Amino acid sequence: MILSHHLNEAGESRAKASRDRLVEGLYRTHAGRLVGYLRRQFGDGPPDPEDIAQEAFSRLARFDELPVLENPKAYLYKIAVNSMLTAKGRARRSDRFLAESLDMPDASLQTISPETIYADRQALSRLGRHIESLTPKQREILIRVRLRGETFTQISEQCGWSLADISRQLKAALTRLMQECPPE
Repeated sequence: MILSHHLNEAGESRAKASRDRLVEGLYRTHAGRLVGYLRRQFGDGPPDPEDIAQEAFSRLARFDELPVLENPKAYLYKIAVNSMLTAKGRARRSDRFLAESLDMPDASLQTISPETIYADRQALSRLGRHIESLTPKQREILIRVRLRGETFTQISEQCGWSLADISRQLKAALTRLMQECPPE
């Protein structure tokens, strides 16, 4: 029983090492090309094509059936494109949410008046209170990504947080804001 357990662990270790070598080889061969492809297809961001490529490699590294994939490069590119589309959709929804939360109609139809300035200030104040209710980490990530336009990679390098954690925290912050101050 103990021997079979050790043999099973050894087999899993060899499989993981093999998968890691495969992902490393794919990274060396395709990382630059994948980032270039994402830039050509989707522009410079946000989200940053480098962040999306990194996320695609991270997901690929966790895929248990990687050694039996017929075409790992195609699978990698598909992961990256799907991640980019998901991130762009999420950004559009959050931008729409923020615009609706601030109750800002189309600028070409809006006239500047004391009433609209007051209403916009009230809406901004309401949103500010909800942002203050986020955790410090969520607030920091939200401000860096949405207001300063920083990429996940920049935030990760400066703060030491993983790309996956930054993504999770931003999603949680936006979800919470949408729940606490839904569009009117």
